[in-house]
Amino acid sequence: MLRSHSSASPIPYCIEGHEAAFPHLKSQKDYIEEFSRFALYVGARYAIPFASNHCFLHKDTFHFNHTAVRPEDIQSYYQRLATQENRQSECVVMAPGSSWSDAEGFQIIPFDYSNLDAYLQGLLTLHETQLARQYQKEAQTLADFESFRTYFEGFLRAIPWPIRQWLKSRIVFRTHDAQGEHSWLVDLAAGKVEVMTSASDDCVVVETPALVLNDCTKIWMFSVWSASKRLKITLPSPAHLKTANALFALLDFYELETLPLGKNLTWRSLGVRLRRWREVVEVDLMLLKHKVPRRPFIPDDLYAPPVHVKTQ
Repeated sequence: MLRSHSSASPIPYCIEGHEAAFPHLKSQKDYIEEFSRFALYVGARYAIPFASNHCFLHKDTFHFNHTAVRPEDIQSYYQRLATQENRQSECVVMAPGSSWSDAEGFQIIPFDYSNLDAYLQGLLTLHETQLARQYQKEAQTLADFESFRTYFEGFLRAIPWPIRQWLKSRIVFRTHDAQGEHSWLVDLAAGKVEVMTSASDDCVVVETPALVLNDCTKIWMFSVWSASKRLKITLPSPAHLKTANALFALLDFYELETLPLGKNLTWRSLGVRLRRWREVVEVDLMLLKHKVPRRPFIPDDLYAPPVHVKTQ
């Protein structure tokens, strides 16, 4: 079993004051627990922490390196849990370059995750020229409101009117360039995009560099933007978290051709969804078990009791 084991979401880490406002959101320990419980539940002989190795080198995001879950932290916990459950299952850490084959088994490339700080400093030195070039490019870029307005007017048209009225969300995108600070409003209920002199107290504010914002609106990069963590989110109150979540979900739907709703009726879309019917069933079951009765998603509940699968 290969499974991701760390967060790619901007929530909660990109929210100002998230430690105090949202202590209940998923922590690093939760990701370790979920990975381990899931692997034992499906009867994995080998559980491989996968697709979550990343290093933040940009000066705006370097501090996010501490949020990553290290594979070796999973390994030690996993082995204790597997022993406790009396399961023949092993967590194997495969650093980049490692491989496995049915003939030769695992070929592991060693990597010292405990020396990560020194490794990061080495990467900063290695990519110093590229980083300096990027910083200069960002400093010279001017925010493009026309591209922003064109993108978000299309975005608003794609969202059904009842959904926009139900959400009643007002989101301000704030950016800086050589000409100063800019605040641009996306008002879902009113269906308008406009320049603001300052954000009002009821708005969710998303701050991102001008270069990043331009790329997102010109070449449709919002669906991968949040994983880069090149943004800062300010919420008027903890209750506005649902507005931020709704924004990211709608941007994903728009760029991945789920909005407008008519795009779901093409032969291509129908074919894709029919092939992935199991995911729809699983999501519906999760909603019935947890969302409707307002039960939290706890790994112990989701993946217990474990399914015992005989392995040779």
